[in-house]
Amino acid sequence: MQVSADYSNVFRYQRPMSAAGTTSRTSMIMEPVAGSNAASRSKPTTQSSSFVYCHSAHSEYDTTLNYDEIMFGSYLEDGSALEIYKSKEYTAENPLMDIYTRNPDGEWSKETVNAKEVDLSHCSYAEMRAAMAYLKESGVITDDQTYMELLIANEKENPIDTFRDMFQSQNWLERVQRWMKWQLEGGQYAAYKRFASLYSAFSDYQQSRGNGI
Repeated sequence: MQVSADYSNVFRYQRPMSAAGTTSRTSMIMEPVAGSNAASRSKPTTQSSSFVYCHSAHSEYDTTLNYDEIMFGSYLEDGSALEIYKSKEYTAENPLMDIYTRNPDGEWSKETVNAKEVDLSHCSYAEMRAAMAYLKESGVITDDQTYMELLIANEKENPIDTFRDMFQSQNWLERVQRWMKWQLEGGQYAAYKRFASLYSAFSDYQQSRGNGI
C-alpha cells in the first residue's frame, strides 16, 4: 500500500471498539485512505450486544458453552460471527483453542487449533485471533493491544468485513508494521508505541514457534 506524503484530509480517525461496539479508548489513531472523504469510510467490525446474545455459539450451536468465558468475539455486518473459547483440553503446554464461526446463513462450525503453532506471517484472521487469545491469557499482551488489533482488522485496503474475509491467509506482522509506520509518519507517537509493542509481541511469538519473522 502506498502512503500519501500529503496528510491533509486523507486520514480517517478511529478509536478501538469494544465487542459491544462502543469506544473504549480516547487516543487518536491514524490510517491513510485514498481520497478526501474520509469520514464516510469507516465501518466497525463489530455489532451490537443484542446481536451477540441472539446469535452466539452458546445460543445457536452448543449450549454447554459459557459465554462469560469467551476469549474473543467478532460479529460482522453480513451476519457472520467468530467466537473463540479455550478448549476443554487446554493446558499451558498444549493451549488448544476452539474457533466457532457462523456463516451468513446461520450455520455454525468448529475448529480446534494449537495456539502455539499459528504462523502469523501466513494465517487467517480467525487463527490470528486464537494466537492473540493465547498471548493475552499468558499475560504477554494486554486489552489495549487487543483493541489495537480491531483497528488493524478494519484496514481499508483489506478489511475483515465478511465471513470469507475471516479465512483468507494474510501476513499479520506486515499489517501491524504498516500501522506502526502510519502512526509515526502522522506524528501519533503514543499510538506508534502501542503498535510497536504489539509488533514486538507478535515477533517474539513468531520466533518462538521456529518460523522466524
